[in-house]
Amino acid sequence: MSEKKLSKTALNILQVSTQMFADHGYEGTIMDNLAEQAGVNKASIYYHFKDKEHLYEVCLTQQFQVLVDHVIADVEAVNDTTQKLTQLILSFAKKADEMPEVPSILMRELASGGVNMPVPAREQLQRILFKLKEILDRGVNEGVFNAIDPFSTHIMIIGSICFFVTSKPMRDAIKASTQLDPKLEEAMGSVADIILNGMLKSPIKTGNKI
Repeated sequence: MSEKKLSKTALNILQVSTQMFADHGYEGTIMDNLAEQAGVNKASIYYHFKDKEHLYEVCLTQQFQVLVDHVIADVEAVNDTTQKLTQLILSFAKKADEMPEVPSILMRELASGGVNMPVPAREQLQRILFKLKEILDRGVNEGVFNAIDPFSTHIMIIGSICFFVTSKPMRDAIKASTQLDPKLEEAMGSVADIILNGMLKSPIKTGNKI
């Protein structure tokens, strides 16, 4: 179901359900509560989406596609291989921060072993993995990168970004005499530096920021 074909009611249901899935997870989202929050009856939900599983699939697939399309476009806009890797990290971080429901849902799915992760949504995330592999292979062929497993690198990138975004309330609760919590651009610049230094045959401190 593409966003072009969705009615205003369906879009409203999607918006509300995305937030509820982020807050409560798939199992914790109750359709009666969703109907109340969206200001519709359950029959209206099932008119637009055949069941809860279908609603979850459409929700996640659309959200993930928006994020991934943005990241890949940013990566394709630069030519240098190391800059492509940096751009992938920083672009994903910035977009995830703008769409906090995505990292929240991802963290819940990772914690549960992805038991409810719809295949089309997972396929959107795989586009990031494939793009990362393409960058790493290119770097190896150019003699710039060491040969490192792309899946492990993918987990480090996505995991660190999602944890940083979703842990903000917990970090905000830390009482300290000095500021311990870095801003997103500082934290992700450090992540980019760490990953790049693990990849590069001649490590350097890049001082990356969003």
